[in-house]
Amino acid sequence: MARVLLLAASAGALVAPPTQQRPRSALRAAVSKADVMKCLGREYRSFFAPLEDQYYSSGVTFDDPLNSLSGLKAYRNNVDMLAGRTLFGGLLFSDAAINLHDVRELEDGRLQTRWTLRVCFSALPWAPTARFTGISVYDLDAENKIKGQTDYWDSIDLKQGSYSRSSKGAAAQDFANQLFGGDKTSDGELPYELLRRADYSVRRYPAVSVAEVAYDVRPEGYDMLGSYTGGFNENDAKMQPFLPSIITVPRSGGGAKTMTWPVSLAEDDLPGSRVVKTRRARELTVACLVFPQAATEDAVQYWARELEKKLAADGLSGAPGHETNYVVAQYDAIS
Repeated sequence: MARVLLLAASAGALVAPPTQQRPRSALRAAVSKADVMKCLGREYRSFFAPLEDQYYSSGVTFDDPLNSLSGLKAYRNNVDMLAGRTLFGGLLFSDAAINLHDVRELEDGRLQTRWTLRVCFSALPWAPTARFTGISVYDLDAENKIKGQTDYWDSIDLKQGSYSRSSKGAAAQDFANQLFGGDKTSDGELPYELLRRADYSVRRYPAVSVAEVAYDVRPEGYDMLGSYTGGFNENDAKMQPFLPSIITVPRSGGGAKTMTWPVSLAEDDLPGSRVVKTRRARELTVACLVFPQAATEDAVQYWARELEKKLAADGLSGAPGHETNYVVAQYDAIS
């Protein structure tokens, strides 16, 4: 029974602070960097429909873990293929989208975006969806036109907080793992925005109305919440909660353990109960690590330390107060 260990992370950890204005060149460029950054925002939102070629050099190069190409025509064909807008691409891909999380200027004058890419590989009968998170680094020419784009994937290129190119074999294996039995979203899972996909993940969950109880033994929590969502509440209302069941345990070993079920994305109040508490949980960004064994005290303590080590190596840290509790999400507890 796979479980996921959740640790609240700083929501701003993956987004850069504002950068200082760089001195203007004595020679005015054809376009400004601010113009290019706005262009990238538009292109990401539309999945490059259209590609605004006035912001690109005719000899623009592109390099990601799987592909390398040069020339504006090849660049446009590549994004059109991934979007399914070419004959070949329409046979392979569908439902492509890219979510831009951040765009900024680096100290050396290049531009960098952080993004999440999703694409359905429709050439396979089960049409799996592959997801990638990472960064793109843009080199600009003297006119501030994009002359080169280099993409890095968090899953294979992020090492100890910095990016370096992995082999194309590693990239192909990462892609294949997603197509043939990789990470799957559970049916009925609370929707979230994927911010980082590495050997751990960072996710942004929306605000949600939850039902929760304090408990001594885990079956007790399941019974109380199952009865509540099954209609044993003031409105006699039956509700279908989202996955997962979230268990919060004080790290000190003392104090009450809490079980929380996400129930509704709507802002309406949940039905009252003499046993179950309800509240509106705020939007939250968390780092998550899957571990395979039962969530015993020793296992949770070990994997919590491992997750914290991975976050620290990549320059991330938990939000204030995260060290108070262990938070475990169980996906096989709600039916």
